[in-house]
Amino acid sequence: MTNKKLYGVLSTFVITAIIASSVSGSVYAATGDIINTGNQKKYDITSSKDIQALILDLKDGGTDVFLKEGTDGKYYSPSDKLNLQSAEVAKLLKAANVNLKDATAIKTYIKNNAATIVAAIKVETDKVATQTVDTTSYTTSTVENLLSPILTAVSFEIEGTVAGIKDANGNFKVSLANKNDTDMLSAINLFVNEKSTMKITVKGMTRTITTNDSGEATILVSDLFGGNSQVTGISVGTIKNELTGDSGVITVAITDVARNEKMATITVTSN
Repeated sequence: MTNKKLYGVLSTFVITAIIASSVSGSVYAATGDIINTGNQKKYDITSSKDIQALILDLKDGGTDVFLKEGTDGKYYSPSDKLNLQSAEVAKLLKAANVNLKDATAIKTYIKNNAATIVAAIKVETDKVATQTVDTTSYTTSTVENLLSPILTAVSFEIEGTVAGIKDANGNFKVSLANKNDTDMLSAINLFVNEKSTMKITVKGMTRTITTNDSGEATILVSDLFGGNSQVTGISVGTIKNELTGDSGVITVAITDVARNEKMATITVTSN
């Protein structure tokens, strides 16, 4: 019951933070990678992308089991370690007759007895079970696929809609095979999984557009040519003449509101 009362007054996180700020050095194991034995993923905690992936996996409510690498190369449960540390702090507070409803009293006790508390916590920390884990088959969590903006669909307006075909790498192919040379391309429709800004480069010319809140955007042919209102379309025949080896590439650089970036290409083919 002591722990429950303590948590109601001062969170475990705050208590840990107070201890850490009250002493120089740390009683915790040196920084090491984190693994998830539930889905066999590993996270490099020096990588911002891996940290984002870890946060997502922590939030997904799955059957994840997270372990952290210690200085000896073995893995331990951070949760188990935190529980032992918290229990030890609670025991010391109770032994000192500290009022568990008084946050100021708790903070003062911890600050004035930091060395004793750290020593006691280290004893408990050393009791945490460790294990050897073969991580050779573990893979890095694909945070890019989860957080980066993704070009989900592409279509050309050419006397109707011509949908692009997406490949396994997230790039698209648009075929002009079923269009007549006199048919006119009037616009390109782009769909992203979130609101983003896109830089579209065609034949050395770059134009920037922003999607709506749903991630949809349409760029008119006139906009591709610097806002020339007299250019309302380009014939399929003209496009084919500009292709190199029966194909041409449009690059799309996507940046979302969180500054995550993703590149994609649209390959236009005559067949």
